[in-house]
Amino acid sequence: MVEFMTVAMLLIMAIGVFSGFPVALVLAGTGFVGFGAALAMDLTEFRNLGLFYLRVRGTLTNEGVQCTSVPLLILLGMVLNGSGIAGTIFQTLGRLLKHVPGRFAIATLLIGLILAPAAGVIGASVVTVALVAYRPMLDAGYAPSKAGAAVAASGAIGVVFPPAILLFFVSNLFHLRIGLMYVAMVVPVLLLVAMFAVYFGVTLRKNRQPEVQTSDTDEGGIFAMIAALGVIIAIPWSIVTGLATLSEAAGFGVFAALLLTGIQGQLSWSMLNKAIVQTGTYTAMVFFIVVGAAVFSLSFHLIGGPTVLFDWLTGFDLTRWEMELLSSLVFEACRSCGDLVGVCGFNSVFEYDACDDFGEIVKAA
Repeated sequence: MVEFMTVAMLLIMAIGVFSGFPVALVLAGTGFVGFGAALAMDLTEFRNLGLFYLRVRGTLTNEGVQCTSVPLLILLGMVLNGSGIAGTIFQTLGRLLKHVPGRFAIATLLIGLILAPAAGVIGASVVTVALVAYRPMLDAGYAPSKAGAAVAASGAIGVVFPPAILLFFVSNLFHLRIGLMYVAMVVPVLLLVAMFAVYFGVTLRKNRQPEVQTSDTDEGGIFAMIAALGVIIAIPWSIVTGLATLSEAAGFGVFAALLLTGIQGQLSWSMLNKAIVQTGTYTAMVFFIVVGAAVFSLSFHLIGGPTVLFDWLTGFDLTRWEMELLSSLVFEACRSCGDLVGVCGFNSVFEYDACDDFGEIVKAA
């Protein structure tokens, strides 16, 4: 019965995600349905129902986790998105890379790093990249598949580049210091950017390179680019060096982004109001998914699902590196499933919370 319930819960969750139903409701619904079925099969006791309240309350009131930094980082990304700074930076990069093959694709990759605070949580960040970069790439003669690939690669890079929201949840899941997580991701992400850049440079070397039309001066665009990069870099740097906590660093990032927007003459009440409203909406959706994942994870534990998975995995007698490869494939499969059903970047939160049990099994192995 335990094996049947384990497979059934995972299967129901997968079907729900592929159906396009909201991920948070799929996770919470699967958790409660699984708990009800476990009661009917005498796999758990009714008194355990109160554990769901304790689990959710403990998740949202955990003082050891600086959840206040999440809305601040989202607001930072929304300010950079809504102010038009991303478009200015893209045009500036296009001019600076005018002698580099595939310059627009490479500029698109770099924009993903600047929008890292929003990537992986806010679908609008990828949409913004598409709006400012997709048409110039088509005008340069890029095939739609290549232009789309550059936008997708930019979004994927931003998901894991500090100070991306995803890294906050991953460090919390695996009980790692956020500063350590930030440092660990810098070199791999830059290597990935370099490999993508080489690929686009080689495959797009025969495309023509038209001029980028812009009303902004080169000096203004370069200033905006350097200032935006400085804001993004200052957040993980202040955390790693111990100068600020995650929430303090995120707050500084928002202040600096607003200051930069004001200097550029792009700060307005309408833009600020829109950014704040969208920040509240996205923050609520993020934590709704966290709550749903907590419900699913607890129900999965109560039926003995982690034990079943652990027995299955240990039966293959995998080495450490084989287990690492398998875990990476599972995590990537979770993320890809979210991408296919169009849950924007919120699948990133789903991926590591819903795979919580698998992560524990990997660490134990």
